[in-house]
Amino acid sequence: MQPSVAGAGDVPTPRSSQHLSVDDLLARQRGLITTEQCRRGGLSAQAIRTRVQSGAWRRVLRSVYVESAAWPPDPHEQLRQRCRALLLVLPPGSVISHQTAGALWRLASVVDDAAEEIHVTVPRGAAPVRIAGCRAHTARRPVARAIVGGVPVTDLAHTVLDVARTESVQQAVVAADSALAADPRIDVVGELLACCGWPGYRQAAFVVRFADGRAESVLESLARLLWHEGGLPAPEIQATIRAGGRFVARVDFLWRAARLVVEVDGMAKYAEPGELAREKQRQNALVRAGYTVLRFTWADVVHRPAETAAMVRAALTVR
Repeated sequence: MQPSVAGAGDVPTPRSSQHLSVDDLLARQRGLITTEQCRRGGLSAQAIRTRVQSGAWRRVLRSVYVESAAWPPDPHEQLRQRCRALLLVLPPGSVISHQTAGALWRLASVVDDAAEEIHVTVPRGAAPVRIAGCRAHTARRPVARAIVGGVPVTDLAHTVLDVARTESVQQAVVAADSALAADPRIDVVGELLACCGWPGYRQAAFVVRFADGRAESVLESLARLLWHEGGLPAPEIQATIRAGGRFVARVDFLWRAARLVVEVDGMAKYAEPGELAREKQRQNALVRAGYTVLRFTWADVVHRPAETAAMVRAALTVR
């Protein structure tokens, strides 16, 4: 999850694009061009309409077009193109931020980020941004930046804190866990101190303390938050169980004193041939070693949280 290096194809500044032809701009801007750039390049409104009607171009925003050949089929790449298009018409110094930056960083998410409006942070004092599909935030301090896939975004730590301050606690924990799994060295604490007193700071402070890069999926992050919100003692995460010195299993959650194992499973894991049989053998080995095993799905954790937490609490009480 390292940022790529800025280079050819990155969004040019208005000054750098003033003397380039339409074809040069299309090549430099990954097939994107604004209405204003077309006008300066001698391309009339009728000429633009002709290119759109012929299928050579398509409109990305009200005032930004893209060559059809440069519009990718992959949804993630489409999001990148939408971000590049938006930056062409935003105030200089603007940067993709919040959950959109999280999507470009490929942080785990509980929502379909590509379908959401694009979040940007604009410099303080910039003119108000009123563009359909864009949600603008004003920078409260200098923004730490990176380039991801040719798109200027807030750096990883800044992105995590923006998400932690403004999104649900579930989404915030999922994003923070994902970021720490990708790069345990990121300075989220330093970023938190820099936004002390900002709206959402209290939730962000909780998320920073609670985040754990050992969570290996969105469901594990959500389950870990459910145990906490349900008042359960904190389990070991990704714990190794041995019996008689021999390896038995590595489990999602373990309450060792109660000899209770909880596994959270997405159905996709069982698509691999033989996986279901291996899971049954593994569970039988845990039971033979004296452990109680509870298994929960996405529906249990997300749609039946109270009942799921109560089952774990009851198992801990019995043991």
